[in-house]
Amino acid sequence: MEDDTTGSFNTGVGQDALLNNTTGSGNVGIGWNALSGTVTSNDNIGIGYATGVTLTSGDFNIFIGRGAGANLSQVATATNSIAIG
Repeated sequence: MEDDTTGSFNTGVGQDALLNNTTGSGNVGIGWNALSGTVTSNDNIGIGYATGVTLTSGDFNIFIGRGAGANLSQVATATNSIAIG
């Protein structure tokens, strides 16, 4: 969350959790690299190692388990999705 400029109500626990978030709000990233690719995403949950790392601008998603939602091009803008790894 070191790049956060106007985002609010975000919680990042773990190395590089929500690393690139700048304006996204209401996100929860728990685990190494969890939701690290989010930039403008809102209201997402990533729990586990490298969850949702390719999500950049999608909203209202849930990623649970190691690598859930990782390395999938369609995840970048996913909305209202659930991925379990």
